[in-house]
Amino acid sequence: MVPIYRPSLSRRFMTERGNDRRYHRSADSALKAEGVLWVPLGTGWTADAEAVARALKGVA
Repeated sequence: MVPIYRPSLSRRFMTERGNDRRYHRSADSALKAEGVLWVPLGTGWTADAEAVARALKGVA
């Protein structure tokens, strides 16, 4: 199991597919990776649809 790292400037998005977690600096690379998209919420991550939509809207 890959550890879950805290959000940072280089880890602005996280995708999860099975037990494989990948961290992304840009929304484009995160969306291309497929899987569940997670965005920062405080010091952790959330996959809540509204929070993801807000994060993607803020990037666009």
